[in-house]
Amino acid sequence: MKIELLIAAIILLGTPVYAQFALDTAQFRVILTRVDPIPVEAGGTIDVWITLRNGGSKPAENFSVAITDSFPFRVDPSEPRETVFGKVEPGEQVTLKRTIRVDKDAFDGDAKLRVRYSAEGARFITEELKINIEAKHAMFATGILETQPENLFSDTDDNRLSVGIANVGDSDAKLVRVELNLPKGFKPSKTYSNIANLGNIPADISVPAVFFIDIDEDVIAGEYNGFLAIEYKEESDDEEYKRQTLNLAIPVRAKPEFAVELVETEPTTIGQGEQVKMKIGIRNTGLSEAESVSIRGLKSAAQDFEFDENFQFIGDLKANQTGEGVLKFTVDSDAPLKEYLLNLEIRFTDDDTVQLETETVGFRVSKSLASPVPLLLGAVAVAAVIAGAFLLRRRKR
Repeated sequence: MKIELLIAAIILLGTPVYAQFALDTAQFRVILTRVDPIPVEAGGTIDVWITLRNGGSKPAENFSVAITDSFPFRVDPSEPRETVFGKVEPGEQVTLKRTIRVDKDAFDGDAKLRVRYSAEGARFITEELKINIEAKHAMFATGILETQPENLFSDTDDNRLSVGIANVGDSDAKLVRVELNLPKGFKPSKTYSNIANLGNIPADISVPAVFFIDIDEDVIAGEYNGFLAIEYKEESDDEEYKRQTLNLAIPVRAKPEFAVELVETEPTTIGQGEQVKMKIGIRNTGLSEAESVSIRGLKSAAQDFEFDENFQFIGDLKANQTGEGVLKFTVDSDAPLKEYLLNLEIRFTDDDTVQLETETVGFRVSKSLASPVPLLLGAVAVAAVIAGAFLLRRRKR
């Protein structure tokens, strides 16, 4: 049986959509004559009227029509799948009405409604009629990442990240929950500090999601890729959570780093009760300049010395540049002879952000304070010798 097929399927502002086919000498035109309501919305229900007219010269026997389920359209369960019209004479037309459900996840734009028909002795033929859908969905995009401090560095804790979550779709989103998934070397500062519950986000509205993270000391400068896992429900759907993933670039800046390269004391050998000048040399081993560098000596109350001057301003140090500062302290007169550790705080600014590093330097008290008792006994002995010599001379005279 020869079958000739000609399709024309366009729907625009109520313009009929039709398809045309020849079945032997019975020639049918399929017309989508009406859709209600217009516009067709994702997640909604529509009624469609499809008219089939025999424009051929012979009748079509046992003529039947059905609509095939195909995303995003599905025949309402209360409707029959197929309708048999019987004999359709030349010039006669039949109309099929169906209630159709539109999937809530339908895309915006044209979608295809599949119509299947046949007559006695012929195979089924499926035609596709286009129906335009206005899909209203929430859709998210990220705004500018703001951090506190303004720049992120390695070996820091409790960094605050704030990023706008903008609903750029045309449907409101509710119960929005955002989880920040971090790359290696990053971790949440506290339990759940990488999760933000944002509530409802209407269309065209942005809401900040705030997170707190720690950055490991071995993280080098660069840009690191995290991602935001967004979970939400749409305004028209109370049952199913939807998910969307967005990338988030986390920048880590190079920062100054310091190493102590020189420790000299005056006197070289330190004794009990002595005043000491300690010269300390530091080098900026980082990759960026440090401004307003200073050093401060710190001690615990139990340590056996007191600072006379525990602060020294050094100035700006470029990468790989060295600087020196001098601290002064006095050792207690009864300080035990041993090695002492002095905590050193290195303070500097980087891009107007105050930073601190700590180092430890040491010195040794190795010389006892001279005792006054041996000195007194020595003086008495000398005096006795002199006195004895004087008396001896007088006796000889």
